[in-house]
Amino acid sequence: MEMLSDKANVPLTDTLRWVNFILNSSIDQPVTGRQYSSLDMFPTLLEAMGFRWEGRSMGLGKSLYSGDSTVLELYGQKALDSLLRERSHQYDYFLRGE
Repeated sequence: MEMLSDKANVPLTDTLRWVNFILNSSIDQPVTGRQYSSLDMFPTLLEAMGFRWEGRSMGLGKSLYSGDSTVLELYGQKALDSLLRERSHQYDYFLRGE
């Protein structure tokens, strides 16, 4: 019997894809075929609303309108996942005050 994921009712062997539609963007340039993560959505949405700032990035995220490589495009999914799982003294201090 094929296992299904608990919440999505999708076979675990299926590949899930994330699709975002940004309607009525202030930028006419379409963004297609990019590898991105949720880190890139905040700067992308700000730029779609008409905000402009130097660097076109926020934290680890890059606006998809910028044409610059995203962290996911630079390092790949496995490396990004590994880096995001890393812990540090600074991380623990800001998250838990330890």
